[in-house]
Amino acid sequence: MLNPHALLHHYVLYQSEATRPAKGSRRMKSRWKTLQQLDPDREYVAFVTDIPPKRRASTSRLFAGARQVRRQLGKTDGVVGFSLLARPMAKQYVTLSLWTDDEALTAFARTRPHQQLMADLAPDMAPTTFVRWKHPGAGGRPAWNDALRRLDAART
Repeated sequence: MLNPHALLHHYVLYQSEATRPAKGSRRMKSRWKTLQQLDPDREYVAFVTDIPPKRRASTSRLFAGARQVRRQLGKTDGVVGFSLLARPMAKQYVTLSLWTDDEALTAFARTRPHQQLMADLAPDMAPTTFVRWKHPGAGGRPAWNDALRRLDAART
């Protein structure tokens, strides 16, 4: 079994200036994957999730399932783009995605392999946090700093 850092590097994750944490902690995020061009005249649904495994050992299962979910996203109608932020030593994994509407997001969440991965990992996960908001197409893709601020506000 690969360790969490090897898995992250396997997915070609990189450190971003916009999400650089304090010294002594490693935060990596995947490149934003664009599947549809934004229409500046419409609103989209932005969605950020905090998926905290109870143990670092759960990371391997999380990433193994994430490969399948990433493929699912590539074939899903209504997804505009997505990215993953990971801090393996802190047991923190955050996803950020943009959707054409709530119906597309809900359909994705209720379809395999995503639905099956959520069920399989549930016993190994601490409480998750989900935040969705309306995002204007004219604003470009959602910013990680804004998404993380919204997550922090939802936890308090």
